[in-house]
Amino acid sequence: MPDSKTISASTFSLLYCTILLVAVYSCGLKYTPTESPEAFQFRRQQAVETYVQNEINSANLAYTSIAFGTTKTIKPASYKALDSLYNIKYENEKIGRKDPELERLIGNQRVIAQNDTNQVAYIEDHVFTLGKGDTIEFYSALFQLTKNMKIEDVKLQESVFLPKKFRSRYTQFLFEESFLDPGYEAMEEEKMFYRIYKGALTNLSSAEKDGFILHTLKVMTIAAKKNTLNNTTLLKAITSEYFLKNNAISVSENFSEIQEEVKINAAEKKQLIGYSLRYQYTKKSTQNGEPETLSFRVHFDPYLRITDFKKL
Repeated sequence: MPDSKTISASTFSLLYCTILLVAVYSCGLKYTPTESPEAFQFRRQQAVETYVQNEINSANLAYTSIAFGTTKTIKPASYKALDSLYNIKYENEKIGRKDPELERLIGNQRVIAQNDTNQVAYIEDHVFTLGKGDTIEFYSALFQLTKNMKIEDVKLQESVFLPKKFRSRYTQFLFEESFLDPGYEAMEEEKMFYRIYKGALTNLSSAEKDGFILHTLKVMTIAAKKNTLNNTTLLKAITSEYFLKNNAISVSENFSEIQEEVKINAAEKKQLIGYSLRYQYTKKSTQNGEPETLSFRVHFDPYLRITDFKKL
């Protein structure tokens, strides 16, 4: 059985805590937990999305948020100096060393940082679409925000006009996802495809990029349908689609072997400049019902775009 002193001490402790809590709440004070980095980032992203929607309210465009990239934090020199001092303190703590002079420097630098008119800024990389009718435009933009969620600057990095039906396909292209086996990591041949086609974009003008990207997405769609990135299969499918326009009429087709077209570059090495093939198809004539056979020599660039064809 506990003695009276123990009961008295426990009772006093409980009474003291109760009085303290009552005093705190009676003064209108309450504990506010520190916001997590994830929650702070979520608020920044919400601020960006709200900003975009408010900006396009009068344009009657449908906004869709696609993704956010990694946040970039911009710190003034005073904050960077404080970070450096904290890094030194961290290294000292790992070896059990205390440095009073360092603590003094940290205190001084903290005051300087707090009084710095240049505050920490956050850069959010946001990909989104704006659409109307059958057309959408993909945007990639950088939004600069303060810690108070005020957007101070917006820099457009890229925009692409596309038919709405290619929304998912372009997202795959943008984030280099697998289109041969959706839901899984891109295979090596798909990664090579992305390197080649994205590499080509760096040499194109702004006016040329939309058309090239649309062609790329069409190649990806054909590859997904055929479940292969084999050049021969793709070239035949592209040729057939180009000449027959996906027409449902019954035709017979014949393809020659694919020929690579090369040139000798300045380093005296062979450089692939495209492909060619002989294509023939037979269909019923709409005039007299007799079969009609047409033959062509078709030329492609290295990216499987038809550059020229001649009727034979």
